[in-house]
Amino acid sequence: IDGLVKDGLSEGSCYWFMDKNNQSHFYNDFDIQCLDFLADFPRHNLSFNCRNTKPMIELIKSVTNGDCGKPKIESPGLEPSIKAGFDDKQAQASELSNVIIELIDGGAQPSDITILTVLDTKESCVNSVINNLSPLIGRPNKQDRLQNKIEFFDVVSFKGQENKIVIVVDLFDIDQEDHSVAMLYTSFSRPNQHLIALLSKKAHNTILDLLRLKQE
Repeated sequence: IDGLVKDGLSEGSCYWFMDKNNQSHFYNDFDIQCLDFLADFPRHNLSFNCRNTKPMIELIKSVTNGDCGKPKIESPGLEPSIKAGFDDKQAQASELSNVIIELIDGGAQPSDITILTVLDTKESCVNSVINNLSPLIGRPNKQDRLQNKIEFFDVVSFKGQENKIVIVVDLFDIDQEDHSVAMLYTSFSRPNQHLIALLSKKAHNTILDLLRLKQE
């Protein structure tokens, strides 16, 4: 950390933002000395959400129990679109192609859209979208929106980033364990206007189970 801060930690200053909602479950270990060092920082809880609309915050909290804060965005935004029944990569690729065409025909720019996969990008259904859409999709895990491309990231590589419209794909086999919940929390909290998720029947049933558990 010392090498990242201008004038070093002894003479410089920094702000360290941390999210207690599930995201630590992406990693197997941490540096205990770093944790001890951060324990001496003054703490301030951030209570407002400047990224997500109220419908998205309600969905994220219902599914993951993550506290995303109070919505700062005044516009109600679009309701999240949870599409179920796409049980293999070809079915998801076909529906993804339909969704992209619908969004662009509706006025969205390619750069407004990010596709997130819960798999490795090489294994994603994105690689099977219809041929005439392929040129619109950027390189895996690269910030290509300045070239007016649809960005394509795996979930972990897109942590800390956002876009107007986020499409989450390859949700085939999720469960109620920490890693799956972390994937849902992180991917569902990336858009600031519209969330679209393509799920298998099995994954959709898991989400329904999570919703029931939170309501009990």
